[in-house]
Amino acid sequence: QLVLDKFAELGSCGKVMRYCRDKQILLPRRQVAGIFAGDLLWKPALASAILDIVKNPAYAGAFAYGRKQADLSKAKPGHRASGRIARPMSEWIHIQQGAYPAYITWPQYLKNRERLAKNGADYRMKCEHARNSPRHGNALLQGIAVCGVCGHHMHVVYKPTQRYACDALSRHMGGKMCLNIDGTAVDALVEQAFFEAIQPAQLDVLDAVLKRQHQERHKVTQVWDQKLMRAKHEARLAERQFKAVDPDNRLVASTLEAQWEQSLNALRKTEEAHERFLQETPLPELTPQMRQTFSQICQVLPGVWRSGKLTNAQKKELLRCLIDRVILDRVVAEDIEVRIVWISGHYTTLHARPRRVFRTSDLSFFPKLVERVRQLCESGLNDDQMAEQLTQEGFTASRSTGVPPQTVREIRLSHDWRLLRYAKRMHDKIDNHWTVRGLSKHLAVSTNYVLKCIYDGTIPAKYVSRDKIADIYLVLDDPCAVEPVRQKYAANGRHPRVRGQSHG
Repeated sequence: QLVLDKFAELGSCGKVMRYCRDKQILLPRRQVAGIFAGDLLWKPALASAILDIVKNPAYAGAFAYGRKQADLSKAKPGHRASGRIARPMSEWIHIQQGAYPAYITWPQYLKNRERLAKNGADYRMKCEHARNSPRHGNALLQGIAVCGVCGHHMHVVYKPTQRYACDALSRHMGGKMCLNIDGTAVDALVEQAFFEAIQPAQLDVLDAVLKRQHQERHKVTQVWDQKLMRAKHEARLAERQFKAVDPDNRLVASTLEAQWEQSLNALRKTEEAHERFLQETPLPELTPQMRQTFSQICQVLPGVWRSGKLTNAQKKELLRCLIDRVILDRVVAEDIEVRIVWISGHYTTLHARPRRVFRTSDLSFFPKLVERVRQLCESGLNDDQMAEQLTQEGFTASRSTGVPPQTVREIRLSHDWRLLRYAKRMHDKIDNHWTVRGLSKHLAVSTNYVLKCIYDGTIPAKYVSRDKIADIYLVLDDPCAVEPVRQKYAANGRHPRVRGQSHG
């Protein structure tokens, strides 16, 4: 029960293992091989033992058949246990809930399995090795910032303001750089969370945490009492067995004497460890005097912090009084996930928006922006009009609060989308109407000559219209509109030009 409760609190088998090691809590393990095969032995906690307890559905009261199934392709001759592969829960053959007394509920068991699946690198161990003394740089998270991609300690880069970067995957595996995050927005967010943590309203939360720690201490004390009782029982049992043996059976007597001596040594070590446990520093309590002190600090500290009287090193020391580490990850380009892990083991997840993103194509809504540019381009708007419309709809570029026309033009040209105004000018015909360009090619005359015929009335005005989007003339494809141009051109002693020939 203690293992399952600690996993629900800490969320990691490694953390539960270190907790049991620190408290010298042993776990029962059934031996499957060796001279003690079939015996139940109490051993120091291993992460694998914790994992077996957390993943075993029997502790949730369920009987499960088919958790491991045979795969003949992976079986090795002479190895009976080979070829048995663990299967996901969806492939288990049978699950029957309520078969055993349950330590946890079935929903809690499913939640534990989901948490195991999402666990990544062991941030605490990596962070402890990377944690160094506070320096005088502006980056407040120097030494406690951890990469949310690979779990390595992040280093600080000043270009020119602070940035938190991690290139562990690039250095060790030749991959891409993990993260390069704007530190200004993150520092401001963590600083605000620190001030909120020392507010009087949080003192009640601290009091509740201390009460849970006292309850936990009581559970550990019970475990130690049971451990000491078990050691005494084994020593007394060994003593009775030795005294009950016939002295003439010297071999048996010597064996029982050795076992008695081992039991006495184990009892002595258990008593010494139990004594050290009792002498540990007692858990703190939130006294009324401490409440008053914290109330005064929360009122004074923010003003002193912003007054410039504290050095950056002092600010970092204050942050480390409450914050163990800060895990940074970039969910999308314009959003940074900031997970503050407090020294109590609890964590707070916040989101910061960086001051700028280097490339517009990195924005999460970039595909929607491209699609919207295509729609507006087809509707006939120019770059300036599209940029204004996109800004009104809430779109932004990487380094501006809106969408500039230059960004619209780059997106449009990268997809070879021509503005409707210029696209129509390149057509010869539009809906049974000649463009000036198309009619000049059809009659083998210059575009200026066609325009002249429109201006002087050679082409009757009723056959001429104007496209408002392309701002060009359109001539109806009708002999009454086309033939006057050809006849006038021939009457002036000219002949239609043949493409590819010059006429003097």
